[in-house]
Amino acid sequence: MTVKCEKCGADVELQDGVKSAKCEKCGAEVTVKDAAEATEEKKDAAEATEEKKEAAEAAEEKKQLTPQEKAKKIATLVVEIIIICAALAMIPRISTRLHQHRMDSIGMPVAEGDAKQLLECRDVNAESITVPGCFTSIGEGAFEKCLNLKSVTIPTTVKGIGDGAFRGIKTLESVKISGGAGAYALLNVATLAAFCKDAAPSVIGKNAFEDCANLSTIEFPAGITAIGDGAFADCKKLAAVTIPDTVTEIGAQAFIRSGVKKIVIPDSVKKVGRMAFSYSALEEISVPKHFTDEQVAKWGINKEKCKIIRR
Repeated sequence: MTVKCEKCGADVELQDGVKSAKCEKCGAEVTVKDAAEATEEKKDAAEATEEKKEAAEAAEEKKQLTPQEKAKKIATLVVEIIIICAALAMIPRISTRLHQHRMDSIGMPVAEGDAKQLLECRDVNAESITVPGCFTSIGEGAFEKCLNLKSVTIPTTVKGIGDGAFRGIKTLESVKISGGAGAYALLNVATLAAFCKDAAPSVIGKNAFEDCANLSTIEFPAGITAIGDGAFADCKKLAAVTIPDTVTEIGAQAFIRSGVKKIVIPDSVKKVGRMAFSYSALEEISVPKHFTDEQVAKWGINKEKCKIIRR
């Protein structure tokens, strides 16, 4: 067996069964330690090191800072806090700018001061369009230049459609509500928009779909409270409409000269404008009992062709 001399580091050969010998180099006594003794020594050494470390830390804690050192520490902390606050304040601004740039690049710029409103659609030759989930409203006349548009898919995030948004698009056949905010929900959080009250009105604006001669199917965004004046005027192929029970008002001439044949006015509706159904293809209408005959008479219903059901 060969062991190291603890004094000079030379190798010392030990015969089998012998636990000690003299080092030929320095003459020191070399002893083989058993495993238990070696382990105990290592443990003692580790404890001693830990004690030294704790003592050093305690000494450091007891060390008193000078007024200058305290002032320097406080100043450094204040600067760090200011830098962190400035960085956090920049996140919404940067996110908004990136969002505006992104929407500009796909031809759907946001309204000035309102990153949630679709200002206009510049893809004027498109036949099918899906509105991104970042928008909660569609601005006035936003799609009126898209004269080849046949179908549009609006996300469930959209709560209002502005005046004349789709006016005069004779090729438009269907308006579908599908899909939510998706990844854009993260954008709202980044810009603090998720915590801000949305001022967009939950309405179908005036003349929003006027003269969309081929429009045959329409889904209303959730929470719609009003259908504006002339909203579906001259929509001659719009044979069926289901008005949500959130609607409280139907504007004047809302369905004038439309192809609507059957319609149910929900109990939630408190006001229907003059001539709302005049010159339409209406064959049957269900009316809540809170409307008087005098009020219904102003809606422009052809009583000879249309059955009025009271409930």
